[in-house]
Amino acid sequence: MENLIKRASNRLTPPAYKLTVNGIEAGSVLAGRLISVTLTSSSGETSDQLSLTIDAKPDFEGKPVKLPEADSKSKIELWLGYQLRLVTMGIFYIDKVSISGSSGGSIVTVSAVPKSMNNQTTTHWVGKKIGDIVSKIAKQHGLEERIDLELKSKEIQNILQNKESDLNFLTHLANEYDAIVKPIADKLIFLKKGQGSSASGLPLQPIHLYPHDVIQWNYNKGKRQEKYTQVQTSYWNYKEAQQEIVLAGDKGVLFIIDKNFNDKKSAINAGEAKLKAILRKGNTLSLTVLGDPELTAEGIIKLKGLHTEIDGDWHIKSATHTYSTSGYQCQLEAYTKFT
Repeated sequence: MENLIKRASNRLTPPAYKLTVNGIEAGSVLAGRLISVTLTSSSGETSDQLSLTIDAKPDFEGKPVKLPEADSKSKIELWLGYQLRLVTMGIFYIDKVSISGSSGGSIVTVSAVPKSMNNQTTTHWVGKKIGDIVSKIAKQHGLEERIDLELKSKEIQNILQNKESDLNFLTHLANEYDAIVKPIADKLIFLKKGQGSSASGLPLQPIHLYPHDVIQWNYNKGKRQEKYTQVQTSYWNYKEAQQEIVLAGDKGVLFIIDKNFNDKKSAINAGEAKLKAILRKGNTLSLTVLGDPELTAEGIIKLKGLHTEIDGDWHIKSATHTYSTSGYQCQLEAYTKFT
């Protein structure tokens, strides 16, 4: 109830934003120029995306707008929310600047993404816990790790990172444990899917949404395409010199992962993760809601009073925040799980 009251009181003040470029406040430069700020937070392997659209009209002295440099050192930090409370949305690095125009004028679009972790490296991880691996890689990139407590203690007996970027390697590791990994602001998060994280790297509580929060919605009742009820994985038992089969789920239609895992634990985790992924392919929901900086990919929303078909818990697949002169809104794509 306290959070509901806080969210309602925040909206009594106008929507607001704060933006810095390389630590310098950019509000005065963007005053009268900013057309929109769009931030998309996505689940899975898709990087978050920040886009700024700016009016390129000359200033009061007739000088053209100065375009920022598109390089990994041009750092943007963004806050969104309302005048009473702004929430940090993350740190991004400019990767593209474009300008377009017509007879009515011209606009500049600045695109930015979180910190890149695309270095190619080879490392043989033996007898390490997930927490140790994520922590070491995070420190190498100047990030602070945020790891699910249960996943943190999972032991990896033997895994090879062969000429592979750190982010790609961690993504493959996360997939085996039905988890997500992402650089967010100055944090590297490694959390279970469905457990959203704010830009501070802390897990989020479910967000309650009522009819007065929702501008419009569209519901698609999914037909289960995948009939699989069980997943088969395998690993090589060196002691017995033979291949062993591991099953996850209930007897029925079998899905086979055609890969020989290094050990039994890895095979079990991969099978359970794949089964969870199959069960997630359920109903989908699109919503446009009043802006809320706490809404993020892999977070949970609880709907009440909208419709009997959709009231209940939904997992956010993507959240697009848009701030403009028209106000602040969020576009959500969400899903439920088959059971």
